[in-house]
Amino acid sequence: MNRRVLAVLLIGGWLAACSESRAPVAPAAVAAQAKTAVAAPAEHAKPDGIAWRDGQVTEALAEAAETGKPVLLYWEAVWCPPCNQLKATLFKQPEFIARTRAFLPVYLDGDSSGAQKWAEHFAIVGYPTMIVLRADGTELTRLDGGLDPGQYPKLLDAASRQTQPIGALLDQATAEPQALSADDWTLLASYGWYLDDVRLANMKALAAKLDQLASLALQPDLKQRFSVLAWAFRLDNAKKPEQAIPVAEQAACRKLLQQILAEPASVRANLLELEYRGADLLRSVAKPGSTEWRQRATSLQRAMDAVQADPDIAVLNRLYSRKVAIDLARYEAGKRKKLPAALTASLLAQVKAADAETRSPHERMAVINTAADLLQSAGLGAEAEALLKAEVERSDVPYYFMGWLAGLAQERGDKTAAKDWARQAWERSEGPATRVQWGTDYITMLIALVPADAATIEQIVASIIDEAVAVPDAYYGRTRRSFARLDKTLRAWATAHKQDAVLQRLHARVQPLCAALPANAEPATACGQFLSI
Repeated sequence: MNRRVLAVLLIGGWLAACSESRAPVAPAAVAAQAKTAVAAPAEHAKPDGIAWRDGQVTEALAEAAETGKPVLLYWEAVWCPPCNQLKATLFKQPEFIARTRAFLPVYLDGDSSGAQKWAEHFAIVGYPTMIVLRADGTELTRLDGGLDPGQYPKLLDAASRQTQPIGALLDQATAEPQALSADDWTLLASYGWYLDDVRLANMKALAAKLDQLASLALQPDLKQRFSVLAWAFRLDNAKKPEQAIPVAEQAACRKLLQQILAEPASVRANLLELEYRGADLLRSVAKPGSTEWRQRATSLQRAMDAVQADPDIAVLNRLYSRKVAIDLARYEAGKRKKLPAALTASLLAQVKAADAETRSPHERMAVINTAADLLQSAGLGAEAEALLKAEVERSDVPYYFMGWLAGLAQERGDKTAAKDWARQAWERSEGPATRVQWGTDYITMLIALVPADAATIEQIVASIIDEAVAVPDAYYGRTRRSFARLDKTLRAWATAHKQDAVLQRLHARVQPLCAALPANAEPATACGQFLSI
């Protein structure tokens, strides 16, 4: 999962999982789980109100060829916090629903049949992703899922009229910017750059390109947006925030930040960047404790206070704005780890209020995830655990929060609890791609906590492989990346603990999965190399 998806997720908490001394899941139970995992996701999980074609990508493209309508492909998982946030907010908005009628909307759950193969075809790497396609399958654009909800009707209008892929628009913008329409500029400014790993491969070059777009755009809000995105990518490319911006450019960046913070509309247009990286943006142009820092920090905090007080802003964003205060306090504390008591008290009160206010199961998925992250980042691990334990009892996807609890237990040194939560998380996880992902996290935890238990490690990996073998088209997309991570983890473990024989047996076990893949294709090659010695 890439950085922006984590930001849209508002920082997930599934930290690797493991097993404890209790017997692992029996092979018969694993086989039964694998059979149920292949089934399509529960109908109640699909967003309401929109005329979704459930998993019907090929059919939608064929219909697009007949009708001329573009396809709006939405990719998600039932456990994904930002996906649930979209279901609870954006996908229920009448204006958004009305605009989707200009498209052929396709809902594609990552655990449904063939979904990971489609994800690999369209280079989708993170949940959620929304892509607009032409009838021939050409991608026109992928929409940023972290924008202010009020921007989407205009954005969908522009996307419904789009004819050029975003790459062509990007080239044209730098070659002949006067030829671009207002729609073109809107789509460039609202593109899901963080969901495009091809372009993210060189963040330094992308930052320079966005800086160029900022200089070419005529509308002040677009100039601002491109500049903020370029600034964020520079931060991502730097080892430390203070190394992100050259001294000669810092005055211009300070002025940009001041302009944004002075206008509520600008704050909302760039809210995710401000919430996620606000303190880092400031640190890149000012030293903590300086007069410049204090002035800008006051303005930044004032803007976040206004967000928290705005009832028109979703509960999740109001809550997440608290991250800025935590991050500013961390910078100002220096080597002191403890945050001011007043800050932690106000955070606890806000989390309690958000917990009480949030009723929808979909929105709770995102809100509780974010609340736990904020509590943990503020040094309130015990409070985060209490919140997550309560949510396990009421959630439709308890395994997500069990994974959180495993990580928190590991962090405080409780190996028994960490292994137990991790084992439960894997056992309760559902869906073929999800089970491989959770199983991989489980093995990572096992190796971290009980590396000498080779028998259990081998048995669990064998179960993961057997489940994947039972699923047609399993070794694609997210599942292939999970196997790659598993390969790296197991090789390091085998080297440290002289377990090459285990690798050889597991390599042989995965061969039926590899044999089912098209020969000489990249997935088949990667599969054949899994744990090979």
